[in-house]
Amino acid sequence: MKSTLPKCKDRCKPKIPYNLKIFILLLTVIFTVGIPPLKAQQVSVSGNVTDPSGESVPGVNILEKGTSNGTVSDLDGNYEITLTERRSIGEIRNQGLEVSLNWQDDVKGDFSYYMGGNLTTLENTVLGLGGADGLDAGSAEFRQRSIIGQPFQAFFGYQTDGIFQTEEEINNSGYSPEFIADNDLQPGDLIFRDQNGDQVINDEDRVILGTFLPSFTYGFNAGITYKNFDLSALVQGQSGYKILNRKRGEIIFTNDTNLDADLATNLWRGAGTSNQYPSAAGLRKSWNQNLSDYFVEDGSYFRIQNVRLTYALENSDLFGITIPRTAITLTAERPLTLFNYNGFNPEVANGIDRQVYPIPAIYTVGLNIKL
Repeated sequence: MKSTLPKCKDRCKPKIPYNLKIFILLLTVIFTVGIPPLKAQQVSVSGNVTDPSGESVPGVNILEKGTSNGTVSDLDGNYEITLTERRSIGEIRNQGLEVSLNWQDDVKGDFSYYMGGNLTTLENTVLGLGGADGLDAGSAEFRQRSIIGQPFQAFFGYQTDGIFQTEEEINNSGYSPEFIADNDLQPGDLIFRDQNGDQVINDEDRVILGTFLPSFTYGFNAGITYKNFDLSALVQGQSGYKILNRKRGEIIFTNDTNLDADLATNLWRGAGTSNQYPSAAGLRKSWNQNLSDYFVEDGSYFRIQNVRLTYALENSDLFGITIPRTAITLTAERPLTLFNYNGFNPEVANGIDRQVYPIPAIYTVGLNIKL
């Protein structure tokens, strides 16, 4: 018995509805960055200094612009100066996927809707630093470092293993007695992980703590129209990045006694009271002010950016009087933001929060009359 299948050509190809728009972009960008380290190359420049009549002028100072490097023309007006040409040779790769989907449809004459969304992924990697193993940025207290194979200017510090609860725990920490004494370690101080087991905590124990560059960004918008009503909404968010809560670290430099609520509530107050935050006495202690994951927090957030409801009156009669087209609008800007970061706002420039101003939610009522 033979079975046959109908011939299938164009009609068997999957069709995308005309009202569905899809945009997908896979993007890899490798570029040279304008940051140190810079490759230095010596360049010799020579010439002759003359006056308007063409006579050589001796004893003229020739300076390289923006430096103290210079020379003086000789008795015959001749000079030669060695300049340093500097070129950026670091390389960074940004690789990710960008997807955008949009759909709109008219269900009936009185009802229509649309929806759309987009998402972007990002993987940022340092590919080269001109022969250097690492490049520091930030400040001495709050260090960032670019390392080959890691994100650009990632937060670089110590991993914590909780809080010292007792003197016995300090003595059994694996640190050498001399190191414990030199740093005056007390119950209520942070425990830094000894990455290489040499019984001391130093630069060799610093690790990558995260990047300020979000690995995932997304947004969604939708709207419906039914008769005279129009409702629209926009949401957005980011995840996969860290924020340096430098406000907690600024306490060592200022007299500002303000603390975020989570820190103030959960300070160590005795054995067993906290395994996350140091004691009040330890907040200004240099040991606890070393950059660690105590200062670095998850910056992920979800936000309802905008909600708008509009009701339109067209050619309506009120008490026998025809009124012009009128639209009443209710708008909510940023009515809800969800995040776990212990700051006012998870959207922080370059991931370093020195106390940014909180973004307010705004509610407005509008009236539009078209005459």
